[in-house]
Amino acid sequence: MKMKGFKWLRTITVLVIPVLFGFGPCGPIAGTQVSGHLVEGRITDFQFVNQVDHCTLEVNAVKPHSVTVNCWSVGNQLFVGCKDCDGKTWSKYISSDPFARIKIGENLYPVKLTKMSDNIAIERAWKFSWEKYGDGEIDPIPDGYWLYHLGSHSKPS
Repeated sequence: MKMKGFKWLRTITVLVIPVLFGFGPCGPIAGTQVSGHLVEGRITDFQFVNQVDHCTLEVNAVKPHSVTVNCWSVGNQLFVGCKDCDGKTWSKYISSDPFARIKIGENLYPVKLTKMSDNIAIERAWKFSWEKYGDGEIDPIPDGYWLYHLGSHSKPS
């Protein structure tokens, strides 16, 4: 389908400007620093995350990099999943600096990410994520799937 006039230019502008000028991610396109109300103090119950569709994860405090992620709780605990995570920019940043911020709704929460390795915990979290994001019967956990636990934390000075 051919776009008329400058409609294609408007579409490109809407997609590119947020990335170039420091806005959060736009769908699958990564962004930079995320804005929102910073919530200080420890959060002990993240069940409210199940009321939003997705979250925005901002990693690398030196040069912020943000991505849209699936986020959910298991009990009070917050989790983020990542398919084909090996080699993704944000997972590389997390491996060298686990402190990040996650935007849930309009609020930003300082967190520390821990990559999960316990298969039983991963399977349990996968079931909860499927309840939120899946459709129909639960799919098996895909190869290359990484699961992160996000604990409420403030990065030390």
